[in-house]
Amino acid sequence: MKSTVRLVLLLVCVCMFFAMGCSDDKDDNNKVVNPGGSSTTKNTFAANVTGKYTLNYSTNAVVATKDLVTNSVTINGAMTASGITYNMMITININKGTGNFPLLAPDAVTTENDGWAVFTATATNNDVDMYHSISGSVTLTEASPRLKGTFQFTAENFESEQVSVSNGSFNTSFSTTR
Repeated sequence: MKSTVRLVLLLVCVCMFFAMGCSDDKDDNNKVVNPGGSSTTKNTFAANVTGKYTLNYSTNAVVATKDLVTNSVTINGAMTASGITYNMMITININKGTGNFPLLAPDAVTTENDGWAVFTATATNNDVDMYHSISGSVTLTEASPRLKGTFQFTAENFESEQVSVSNGSFNTSFSTTR
């Protein structure tokens, strides 16, 4: 079971990494999206990370998708500091619109009004240190025309080391998949 969860987490992170390279430059309202934010609101994804890694995570390199089939929203961001690439991803399964949603361990997610988070640190030698949420919450304050909200979670890697993510916030455009 643990190896299956690991594989699923790794595949999701890899897929989201490749999705960040996509050039879809229009949101659901057919408005041009400029991730740099010169003529539109900048996409932001930020949090304080403590534990094995300590950093002020902050990036405008954010990709958010809303899946109409699974009723899920995924927000993924990446930043590099001191030669390490940090990636943070939050997926929430929603069928009630905005509100507060628990972030659980991936194998505890029910796919109805809950979600999970992943934090990774990738060194220049491609060693990946991956942490999955064990507890936390995300509050979605706006779901259209942008995704806005706050979050916090505690995450653990497969060696039981932990990171705490606090004071998290996001404000991003999104694309819809079917």
